[in-house]
Amino acid sequence: MNNSAATLPPPPAPPLSGGVYGGAKAESPWLLLLRQLARNRVALAGFIFIVFLGVVVTIADRLAPHGYDEIFRGAEQQPPWSTVEIEYPEDESQAGKQFFPLGTDANARDTLSRIVYGARVSLAVGVVATIIGVLVGVGVGLLSGYYGGWIDALLMRITDTVFAFP
Repeated sequence: MNNSAATLPPPPAPPLSGGVYGGAKAESPWLLLLRQLARNRVALAGFIFIVFLGVVVTIADRLAPHGYDEIFRGAEQQPPWSTVEIEYPEDESQAGKQFFPLGTDANARDTLSRIVYGARVSLAVGVVATIIGVLVGVGVGLLSGYYGGWIDALLMRITDTVFAFP
């Protein structure tokens, strides 16, 4: 038996310094995502707005000047940037002058406070609807891809029917 004929290929070369393979720099998917996001101004503005909404709903208790259901008798339908003297307060904390940055509604509730607290509910509904859509879509896609054939065709027709409704 000749051992010189059965030679193994040489081991792969170790990566160059800095994670460079073959002259191409390895980048993380998150870094690529951030670079693409920075190039697209509309996507960047949308991302900043979603982050802003997330911060607003997180600190809604500190950001809103009044409670979402707090009623100020005598301050119905005030215009934005109005200051109203509350003569007969329902609560001692309402006594004196109250400032309403976005005014009040017909029921004498602060509009800014209601928007801030309403954003919390709206964002929660959007997140839950997105999670449900992703779970259903992944499930249908997995079934369709695994079985294929007539099951795939049936699931795609059902999906097309669902997409036909607004």
